[in-house]
Amino acid sequence: MLRFIIAFIVCKATYTGLRLLGRRASHTPGRIALHICPDYIRYLKKPKHILCVTGTNGKSTVCNLLEDALRTNGYTVLDNKFGSNTENGIAVTMTRGVTIFNRCKYDDCVLEVDERSSTRIFRNIHPDYLIVVDLFRDSCKRNAHPDFISDIITNAVPDDTVLILNADDVIGSRVRIEGNNRRIHFNVLPLEGESAGEPNIINDAGYCPVCGGVPEFTFRRYHHIGHFRCPSCGLQNPKSDHVVTGIDAQKNELYAEHNGNAFTYPLIQASTFNVYNEIAAISLLLELGLTPEQIAKSLKNIKVTDSRYYEKQIGDVKFISHVVKGLNPVAFSVVSNYVKQIEGDKSVFMFLDDNVEIKVGCENLTWYYEADLERLADDSVKHIYISGFRAEDMKYRLLLAGVPEDRMTTFHEPFDIVNIADFSKAPTFIMLFELYLYDEQMKLRKQLEEKIEAFGRDRK
Repeated sequence: MLRFIIAFIVCKATYTGLRLLGRRASHTPGRIALHICPDYIRYLKKPKHILCVTGTNGKSTVCNLLEDALRTNGYTVLDNKFGSNTENGIAVTMTRGVTIFNRCKYDDCVLEVDERSSTRIFRNIHPDYLIVVDLFRDSCKRNAHPDFISDIITNAVPDDTVLILNADDVIGSRVRIEGNNRRIHFNVLPLEGESAGEPNIINDAGYCPVCGGVPEFTFRRYHHIGHFRCPSCGLQNPKSDHVVTGIDAQKNELYAEHNGNAFTYPLIQASTFNVYNEIAAISLLLELGLTPEQIAKSLKNIKVTDSRYYEKQIGDVKFISHVVKGLNPVAFSVVSNYVKQIEGDKSVFMFLDDNVEIKVGCENLTWYYEADLERLADDSVKHIYISGFRAEDMKYRLLLAGVPEDRMTTFHEPFDIVNIADFSKAPTFIMLFELYLYDEQMKLRKQLEEKIEAFGRDRK
């Protein structure tokens, strides 16, 4: 206990000091505390409910939806929104949540949990509910193959944690399949006008996880997300408790059924991956006892945070800023397909260098060849601007994808786009930026908006 007390005092003091210096203090105080007391998190007092979200893509969005909805309905919520989702960051978050006498200040805790860190985190934090949004192939520097990650989560989750799983994910829906956990499932039916996705380079579900046979998809949305069945053993999607039956992008409405009863919710964003994120959050909120009416009211004014998706009409130009997880081929494939589906002609600016690798470049180029960049060879994509130390490598990959060379411009310094971009090429300008470049993209976004406004004045 003495080690914990020392670690607690040091963590509180380090956090306060770093914040006074204008630093985010998202993980360093936790790293120090855990070095002093390896079981530090175990001794911190916890809120009544601990709600965790993990998975490859969508964790932050789902957490944001949960936090906003709970706060709107009067709950006090502790979160790691501005902190690390690894053990060090969780230690900082839980320390923020208690007084100097180690008394918890919150009703609930919503934690984004890194998949590989779940083994260490769940050893000291007992999640009441765990959402697994999806499991995809991620960066080989981070989380590698989804079956490997599924095993890590399976071995980490306590027996009595309620699991909320994506029934359309043949890999993610089988997390801890042989355990005794209560299992809640959500899924999205084929939407009106939606066609099956185009073939993907990556296929991480090429065999049945039960018998090894080749599964059949009656509807494949993208990669291994869809409605599957194994003709050899009969394995198929688990029955869903919460089903999205449709959306209306014009009315901003999402239609869902819960155990056969129909309800309407505000649609936070029309992209399919955000529809999954929204129904995942709704599923957990219903389990916590909120009514569909309470949830709908709380979602009314919630949008995907503009640090991840931002859209603004500036004169004749629609400006869109969209986050992309660099080194993650599935995430980039989904976003590329979304770009292709945006109505009308568009130009695309790739701002993808990682916050560490931006200084030295990245030696790992394998994800370029696993991502479905062929989507960007569409005739509606009039020009692609590529920045960063690996701009020429990305250009070469896009040439192989079928993008004409005269539709691409490369340069190293991303802020040069302000002077290079030609806004007359298309009525929509899309910036795809790396997840960890928040500060840089905000500065760049402001400069681009000013440039587009100047372009509009010059045209007049």
